[in-house]
Amino acid sequence: MSISTHKAKSLVQRSRAVLSNTVKRFRDDERGNVFVFTALSLPVMLMAIGAGADYAELYRARVNFQSAVDAGAIAAAKNLAATGQVQTSKDIGEEVFRSNLSHLGEKAVREGQINFDMGDGDCAVQGVITTATLPHDRFFSLSFVDQSQQKGFGANKIVKGQEEFILSASSTVECGNDTIEIALVLDNSGSMRWNGKIGTLRQASNSLVETLHTTMGSANKAIQFSVVPFAATVNVGTNNRNEPWMDTQGRSSTHWEMIDPSTSTDFSFSGGRYLQSNGQALSRFTLYDSLPNTSWQGCVEQRPHPYHTQDDTPSISNPDTLIVPSFAPDTPDNWDNDYNKRLSNIVVGADPHCTRFQGSKNGRRTIRYCNRWSDNRRGREHYTNPSYRPHWDDRIEYNRGNLIRPTNTQQVWEDYQRIDEKDFQNNYLDDAHNFDDKNGADHVKSEANTGYASGNQYKRQEWINKYFTDDGGNRPSVGNSNPLGMGAGPNSMCSSVSVSDLTDNKNTTQAKLTSMQASGATNVQMGVAWGWRTLSPGEPFTEGRPYDAEDNKKIMIIMTDGNNTYYPTNIYGNQYAQDNKSFYGGHGHSVKGRIFDGYDGEANPGHNSQTFTKAMDEHLTETCTNAKNAGITIYSIAFDVPNGSSVKATLEDCASSDVGGGKLYFDANNNAALIDTFEKIAERLADLRISK
Repeated sequence: MSISTHKAKSLVQRSRAVLSNTVKRFRDDERGNVFVFTALSLPVMLMAIGAGADYAELYRARVNFQSAVDAGAIAAAKNLAATGQVQTSKDIGEEVFRSNLSHLGEKAVREGQINFDMGDGDCAVQGVITTATLPHDRFFSLSFVDQSQQKGFGANKIVKGQEEFILSASSTVECGNDTIEIALVLDNSGSMRWNGKIGTLRQASNSLVETLHTTMGSANKAIQFSVVPFAATVNVGTNNRNEPWMDTQGRSSTHWEMIDPSTSTDFSFSGGRYLQSNGQALSRFTLYDSLPNTSWQGCVEQRPHPYHTQDDTPSISNPDTLIVPSFAPDTPDNWDNDYNKRLSNIVVGADPHCTRFQGSKNGRRTIRYCNRWSDNRRGREHYTNPSYRPHWDDRIEYNRGNLIRPTNTQQVWEDYQRIDEKDFQNNYLDDAHNFDDKNGADHVKSEANTGYASGNQYKRQEWINKYFTDDGGNRPSVGNSNPLGMGAGPNSMCSSVSVSDLTDNKNTTQAKLTSMQASGATNVQMGVAWGWRTLSPGEPFTEGRPYDAEDNKKIMIIMTDGNNTYYPTNIYGNQYAQDNKSFYGGHGHSVKGRIFDGYDGEANPGHNSQTFTKAMDEHLTETCTNAKNAGITIYSIAFDVPNGSSVKATLEDCASSDVGGGKLYFDANNNAALIDTFEKIAERLADLRISK
């Protein structure tokens, strides 16, 4: 047990006083035998007391001295790892060393000596080798005290007659003995555009990568990073289109959730998938390939619950574990205050299914005539046809096929059905309102009061034929009605750059971080799920070491600047196709209820922003728990998030705990705080070990 210098001195003073009084009493005692005996034993008693005080003080000094040396060595190594500057690192190490010597008094601070050997400045090659000495006072100048025992306490030089011990200590700091895999799961949503936040994130994350690569070195892939930017969805990269873990055959239960191949006679269902006439599987990739001027940009949907919160290996034997490419369906056409028209009092030879629109849109709707094409396709407006006449030209609409012309006596146009949907977003195709269905009754789809809620128009959203070239060689158009200012089309809500798999190439990682852009909604859970998958040794990404690899750490750093978001149809005053209940996102349209699978908060959840956020928070908590149980250490950061936001509590719960029980959660309330937070995390992960 250590005792303080003050207590040691007091003990010696009291001992001397007691002995002095005892000697005086014994000297005055007339019984001479006692005095003689005491006189003979007194030197031994004094030596025992003095030696005990010296040993206690020496032990205390030795412990404090070694701690100061260790602290100086670590400080020097951390700076060397981060900067490579040898002299500056030595200065910092010495400053920390002397600061920690203050417990031993001013003389120790003044006379302690420390030396750092840093080689050529590469901390990962040699580390920092530190030696130090410290002269320390002793209370008794007893030349016959066992010097070998004192050396065991670190006093390697004891000179007869001197009043000092010379303590010595050493410390070697090795940089990065373990291997580390780090997934950077970073919010790239639209709010990150504000106040320079995306730029700050690029700076802070790049600095962390630089620091840890310098600290760990490049041998044996000591440090690897993956980058998972997320917004409304996650982009896995177009290069992975044909990977076996992608649902390239349309087998998942969610693959045809919003589009119905059974609306066409061109496809047959066999063996758990739809087949084209050429025997090839029909999938969303088939639709992408058919559309003009567009292709899959790399984003994917969530797997059905619970697989979207887990790391199950995708397998064709369990189709719901496969990864489905995102595909936002074309929402129904909306011509405000228009009516579908049809002929009544049909004469022999007239087409009873011929319809037209009253009024016009951008000068591209027919006013008077319904054209029956020679290929029996009726009423579709192919305004790209060079023979097209403007709507004010009453002669013809197209320069081919047979005109069906109403006369005053035989045929009249009648109002048939009002189209009353408002301001549809992501309406990027002409629906071809009179497409044949699989039974040949081309007008049934608009007449039947079926589909979602009460909307006759919504059946047209499911039609698959409109995504293909028609028999006349004409293609649908792509690219209007952009939702929330983002691009329209099947890639809607695919706004973030692609995932970068684990790599030890610093330049690759930093290039990906620098390319990040801010746009779209926020789905933290989807980012976490894919961050986990980059650390996992199994597919989709396979660069991660086995979970039980010796001396390997799997780390995930999550950063978001706000709550999970999923947009209802009336968000920000925009009107999506209302019966979809939400904009398209990682869970598709919420009308299908997939976003609420696994959500226990409400029996009948409403399709509104608040409930969407609650459901996504619950998914996030479940995913974090599963990842931590698999051996992932999670650091979480709330960046510029207002107090009271639900994501703060969710992120804190998501974070792992350190050895002291504290959460690895950081609340960075501004740009400077975010930079500081990444620096603190880098310092924690530097993995500097003390070996002696």
